[in-house]
Amino acid sequence: PEVKEVVEIIKALNEGKGGKAKREEIFEEVRMHQLAKLFDHKVRLYIILEALCGTSMDAGSLEKAGKVVIYLIENGRMTAEDILWTFDAYLSQNGDAAKGFPMVLKVIYDEEWVKEKDILEYYNDDKGEGAPGFAEAKKVSAPFLKWLETADSSDDDDSDSDSDS
Repeated sequence: PEVKEVVEIIKALNEGKGGKAKREEIFEEVRMHQLAKLFDHKVRLYIILEALCGTSMDAGSLEKAGKVVIYLIENGRMTAEDILWTFDAYLSQNGDAAKGFPMVLKVIYDEEWVKEKDILEYYNDDKGEGAPGFAEAKKVSAPFLKWLETADSSDDDDSDSDSDS
């Protein structure tokens, strides 16, 4: 209930500014609640995802919130596992986001919030096992993960053929 309350406060702050609240304003507001309610950086990022992307996050809504998201990731010095845990937890609470989740992971990869190697290790080596939403995220993201593995090995092939020239 406390998390939902903070989500609504952040959502109202952003909507009150016509959807254009500055990342510093959003950060300061969520940070005050974080200090008062004693939640960690993962929950702080979750709150921002839900407040700015709603309950059916897709690649477009995540890209739109990207400046705030990266600000929180960098400020919290979040690890790859923490970032992916947060997105999985979001999925566990917002099943409508499942369809777009592979493209959300692609945004995370494209924006370099998490490195390719870390994404593959997290899901393929089950580093997120037991985390909320991990099993569903891994399942719905299988095509993206396969593409990421294939893209990685074709990059390796390209570099091998370059050295043969």
